Amino acid sequence: MKNILIVCLLSNKGGSGKTTLSTAIAGELHRRKLSGLLIDLDPQGSASRWHQQRDDKEPGVIPAQAHQLPGIVERANEAEADFLIIDTPPHSDSASLAAARVADVILAPARPGLADVAALEFTKDLIAIAKKLDSSYVVINAAPHAAAATEAKQAIIASYHMDICPVPLAQRIAYSHAFTAGLSPSEYDPSSKAGAEVKKLVTWLQKTSKHAVK
Repeated sequence: MKNILIVCLLSNKGGSGKTTLSTAIAGELHRRKLSGLLIDLDPQGSASRWHQQRDDKEPGVIPAQAHQLPGIVERANEAEADFLIIDTPPHSDSASLAAARVADVILAPARPGLADVAALEFTKDLIAIAKKLDSSYVVINAAPHAAAATEAKQAIIASYHMDICPVPLAQRIAYSHAFTAGLSPSEYDPSSKAGAEVKKLVTWLQKTSKHAVK
């Protein structure tokens, strides 16, 4: 049976960019000719609305509840899918914990700034309960400039001792435009800086995961 890559986007804070990042990763994996699903645990359904805008209906997006995750993972394995991306809601301990427990890699997006960095304390506690700290990474997201990303990284390491994804994401309008079009930035404009960031992130993700898909 093929090993499936399961990535959970998790943050206790709303507005951290979980849905934008989850759709960007799913779209890029699909662009690489890999098969999989994006699981939308957020009752707001933003990932599902992203999918409605796509001309290409792959990867599929499944609105779901936390208790359904084990069954979805089982069926995805049976179908020999390459990946599952799980978009979690903010302020939901049960959904976030369930997603963290089934994930191979947990990505915690955090924008540079006091509120986002402070929210990582609760996010880290949830990841620790799931016993997944060794496979979790903070993704610096929507950084207005390189110095802000560096400062946020240093603050997170000093305060929370969490691993940092080596691919920070800048604040770029292309992320918003791509999301509105139902695309990953790497699908929307592969030659753009946002597209290059997403490609680099997914390449790192594939190499990092113990269930790397090629």
